[in-house]
Amino acid sequence: MPAGQSALEVAAGLAAVLGEPERALRYFAAAEANTRATGIRRDPADDAFLQPLIGKARSALTADAASAAERTGGAAGYDVTLGDVRAWLARPG
Repeated sequence: MPAGQSALEVAAGLAAVLGEPERALRYFAAAEANTRATGIRRDPADDAFLQPLIGKARSALTADAASAAERTGGAAGYDVTLGDVRAWLARPG
């Protein structure tokens, strides 16, 4: 599960960098929900890198849209979200 947790976090950061704030927040919220469920903690250096990207994603959306994306991601579940990450990364172009 630690590898999957890292995959969610990296995907959240990548989505933020690529200008997909809703996706970034969904993936981040799923990672946070998994952290609460498993106790897996993010390395402080990784957190220092990721938090500004997630902040950028939040500020790119209205407060309501950001909250909705985070609710959706938090409720989606670990396996479903990892499947979504795989599909997103496998997209051509």
